[in-house]
Amino acid sequence: MSKEYNSKLTSELYNTEDEDKILEILEEMDDINDPYFIYPIYDKYKQKKDDVISHYLISSLREYKSDDANKILVEIALNPKTSDKDFEWVIPSLLKLSFYDKGVVKRAEKLLLSINKGDEITLLDDLVSYLKGAGVLGNHCEFLQKVFESDDFLTHTRKDLLGNLLRIDPKKYFGYYFDNYHNKIKDKKAEVIFAQEIVDWSNGIIPKFKEKIRNEGGSRAREILEKKLKSEIKKNNQKKEKVSIKYSNAEIVEEIYNLRDSINIVTLGDETIGFSLFPESGILIKQMKIVNDEDMLKSSCNDLRSFIKKVCKDVGRANKGINFDLAKKLIKNIEEDNLTKPLNQLHLFLKSKKFDIDSVLEEIQLLNGALNKVAHLSDVNVKKELITILKELKLADFYTNEEWSELHGGMLRVYRDSLDKLHSILKKSKYT
Repeated sequence: MSKEYNSKLTSELYNTEDEDKILEILEEMDDINDPYFIYPIYDKYKQKKDDVISHYLISSLREYKSDDANKILVEIALNPKTSDKDFEWVIPSLLKLSFYDKGVVKRAEKLLLSINKGDEITLLDDLVSYLKGAGVLGNHCEFLQKVFESDDFLTHTRKDLLGNLLRIDPKKYFGYYFDNYHNKIKDKKAEVIFAQEIVDWSNGIIPKFKEKIRNEGGSRAREILEKKLKSEIKKNNQKKEKVSIKYSNAEIVEEIYNLRDSINIVTLGDETIGFSLFPESGILIKQMKIVNDEDMLKSSCNDLRSFIKKVCKDVGRANKGINFDLAKKLIKNIEEDNLTKPLNQLHLFLKSKKFDIDSVLEEIQLLNGALNKVAHLSDVNVKKELITILKELKLADFYTNEEWSELHGGMLRVYRDSLDKLHSILKKSKYT
């Protein structure tokens, strides 16, 4: 990406006050990931500090793995004037840096203890992990118990804090709730939350506790344990099928490579084009790995997004004569700031050559948007946006059910099918 383009983006960031525009610029800066943007983003943060979008600027700074970015994030954490919301969004970086300044740790403890009825702490997992890393989470077991047992707090907050409470001293707290099952959690929302947590535990008192819930628990708690048992039986029966899934992933990757090669052969031989659309890249090989958890999904999606955005430089050179006025006629709702993005360049080029590829490129753009959202899943709003996109791609159930391998495979299939459609369009045009 040229220095001139990065300079233009920086100027736009400095000069706009429109929140949506700022978020759009930040997304593109994150995509380019040039350290040149670190201080301009920090300057904008200082302008927008405590605004509703200030945490997005912090989130962008966290994308840069550099000493300068880390220094800025620590500076924000140490500043007593930093709002609680902004402080919360710095915590994941402090955790990675193992930065446990006494004042910062005390503020993190205060943030945890300030959770009120109905409060939402977006990065609660990071906050709790930070306090655990600082060695002080165990000082607040009474508070964790209070939140878990009270119906006044949000369910996912209660669930997160219960899990951490049990991990601080499993023997003590499983024993406590076993002995006080009927008067503390039976027939309450707490019983359901506890059942959802205990299904993933084993050994010690756990088998006896699960039996107690099956025999004495409420209907919903019993249902949760029965569902887990059936799921484990099903998983054992699907081991061979998982091996098949692993190899089918490899097959999809091979199909994608072959389709891109086939498209290049068609366009090279087409007198209206005369060059390849897609460059060679070995990055897709990583997609053969089975995705077992959310972190692996994020990594795979980042790599896949990088791969699908790669188009040959000849495409951009061929578009030199396409200005914004012409682009608006070729692609509906295109924005001037997005003209140079690779997938838009590909779309513009093929439309200028009279290929009917709108639906295909729109599907790839939709997939690209989903892959980008996966990289920012710590934001609740991003999760909602991701689910909306995945519904359009018919993949939302995989995300909702945390079926990471199936979701990853589904995304690969969407891209493969889009390439297959593109190949058919280009091939048909050549021979008609």
